[in-house]
Amino acid sequence: MQDGNSKKHKQYQNRPKIEDFVSESDFDDEIKNIILDFASYLRTNKMPPQWAAINSWKFLYKRERIGYIRLIDGSWFFDYIIPKKEKSRELYNANLTIDEKFEEYAEKENLKEYIWDNVKYCTQCISIGHCSPKNLNIFGKDFKELCWNGNLSFKNPTPAELERLKKLYDYLKNNITQ
Repeated sequence: MQDGNSKKHKQYQNRPKIEDFVSESDFDDEIKNIILDFASYLRTNKMPPQWAAINSWKFLYKRERIGYIRLIDGSWFFDYIIPKKEKSRELYNANLTIDEKFEEYAEKENLKEYIWDNVKYCTQCISIGHCSPKNLNIFGKDFKELCWNGNLSFKNPTPAELERLKKLYDYLKNNITQ
């Protein structure tokens, strides 16, 4: 049996596909199916998950980072990156300005409370020099000290919540221009 460090080292060497990793994991079949369904949705929509770090897969659309799937301590998370009003390569801007079209879409799709309930606050991460909490006003509500690396985090989403997540990613897919 491999210890935790051996498994981590193997991931660094092999950079596994999420489908392979999840299929071999200890999650129950319902959770595996939810994760695999979302990974399939991402691939079908040209947002394939790519290994990013231990138990973490990023996904991009048109070279724009739009989210992560992370597997941590028996839980799994989908981190969503909210579209900003203006493109900026500056990582350390403390205030996020949301695209008004995104707010309109989210309101129309009844996603406002779902978004509010899943805002990802900064927990003073140790990601070497990158921790720079953000402030956000969305749907007229102020949020302070949000994580710089994904603004929303959905923990252990159910199949119904997965459908809501797909709506959020459909918005990004249809509104990212390059």
